[in-house]
Amino acid sequence: MSYFRALLPVALCAVCLSGSPLLPGSALGTGRTVQITNDRLVLVLNGGRYNGLVDGTDVDLWCVDVERFASPGNTYTANVIPLLPWTPEQAALVRKGTFSNEDFWWDLGLGPVERYQAAAWLVTQMEAYRSGTPFTPDLHIQQAVWAILDDAENQSISLTPLAWSWMHTAAAFIRDNPGFGLGEWAVVSGNAAPDGTFQGWQYQSFLTRLETVTSEARFGGTAPETPAAENPEPGTFALIGAGLLLGGWAARRRAR
Repeated sequence: MSYFRALLPVALCAVCLSGSPLLPGSALGTGRTVQITNDRLVLVLNGGRYNGLVDGTDVDLWCVDVERFASPGNTYTANVIPLLPWTPEQAALVRKGTFSNEDFWWDLGLGPVERYQAAAWLVTQMEAYRSGTPFTPDLHIQQAVWAILDDAENQSISLTPLAWSWMHTAAAFIRDNPGFGLGEWAVVSGNAAPDGTFQGWQYQSFLTRLETVTSEARFGGTAPETPAAENPEPGTFALIGAGLLLGGWAARRRAR
């Protein structure tokens, strides 16, 4: 059995948190101030765990948007919207919240809420999430997180075979467990005006854990097995460095 397959069930427990304070419900809303501090940064490629102040609360922020960036010292305003089935008005406050399946690069048959759920599930599979420890194989999971929410206009991320498997495993898991993470995560989407309208493009979208758990939140369900894969050869990692991942890749046809 691969090491990755053995890890899957662990993250279904509610105790698998990253150790930082959880975001209180009072921080939810439009035009909230975000400041990236990164004193608990655990990089996975150019993503992974950032952290900062969201409406004054120091929380961990998990990178989910390959098309935007964040750096220590960034201060901006963002919409902080709970991960729940959104009304059209709520969806408009979330980056890519109004997208259809066809608006994303990879055709997974998922809408935006489901894609953010899948991204949240993938975050829980990272060693960076469980223990805050850097773990090189997490890079395949981070690729999958980015790919799930990749805009259809351009292919922004090139996937390793294992990342492709993680992406489809996450999609299958959410189809089988449609309540996963609802009410337990929030999407932090910048940069936004106080009324919630987006006024820029450059700042990262993050997922962060919420303090309160709604009646819709469930961690139940059985995770599908990730296709077995041995630890990659050293040459694989040499090919995958951060420069391999972002930009410059010839567009491939979308998987149908």
